[in-house]
Amino acid sequence: MLADRFGCGGDVHVPIAGLSFGTRQKIALVAALAVDADLFVLDEPFNGLDALAAQELQACLDELRDAGRTILASLHGIDRVARYFDIALQMVDGTVGLPVDLRAWRANGASCESIEAGLIESLHPPS
Repeated sequence: MLADRFGCGGDVHVPIAGLSFGTRQKIALVAALAVDADLFVLDEPFNGLDALAAQELQACLDELRDAGRTILASLHGIDRVARYFDIALQMVDGTVGLPVDLRAWRANGASCESIEAGLIESLHPPS
């Protein structure tokens, strides 16, 4: 069961108001990921998760990607984007930039650290 993977299987029948923010986040993710869909849209899915739950979420997202599903996620953590996602779109002051193909950067030998630095530089190019 997906709830057990996130460690919240015993909480799915508890009123949501009585749960911590992290547990509410886990239950919301379980509900979102339990759907058989081709596209998953997630807003800050790692927010409020402990390290084990974040690791489990990443494993679930990897499984969905490997099954041919598309995951559109808004994240503030550029390090996680650089490490785990294939394409990045950055938004600055409400303007969305061009897509960045992170797979191509990795295929050309870029490390996650250099990808992260490149993404940050593209937000604030040197003057």
